[in-house]
Amino acid sequence: MKSYARGNLGKDENIIHESKISIIPLISYIIPVIIFAIAMFIVQNIWFAIISVAIIFLCIVDLIKAIIGILTTELVVTNKRVIGKTGLINTKTLEAPLDKITTVSIKKGLLGHIFNYGTVNINVFSDKYDYNFIEKPELLKNELMKLV
Repeated sequence: MKSYARGNLGKDENIIHESKISIIPLISYIIPVIIFAIAMFIVQNIWFAIISVAIIFLCIVDLIKAIIGILTTELVVTNKRVIGKTGLINTKTLEAPLDKITTVSIKKGLLGHIFNYGTVNINVFSDKYDYNFIEKPELLKNELMKLV
């Protein structure tokens, strides 16, 4: 468990559910790098190589951003509130009492349905919080809805 949620637990507050972050989405960044690296050596055309290097560079930048996002995201449901954090430098935190949560929704893509991960959207009265790459998001939603 990352330190943010545990460091912000109140008196008589216990963790009910701790969401895990999936690393499966990283596949969508790694596959194009492999394909273009192999194709670059097969085709051996200077323009194709330049375009391939540019695409590989952009995929690696996105891969690094995704890894940072995965490593800096946490979402915990306690018996009193929801605690969450995203971001490394530009952080967004959620510490909402259970009675202030208005809706919880889940969004999944094709890989999300196959590997059971998705984005969890938590709305409180004043703001909306999105947590990407949450493993088994329905389990989190069910646990949260039991308490709300």
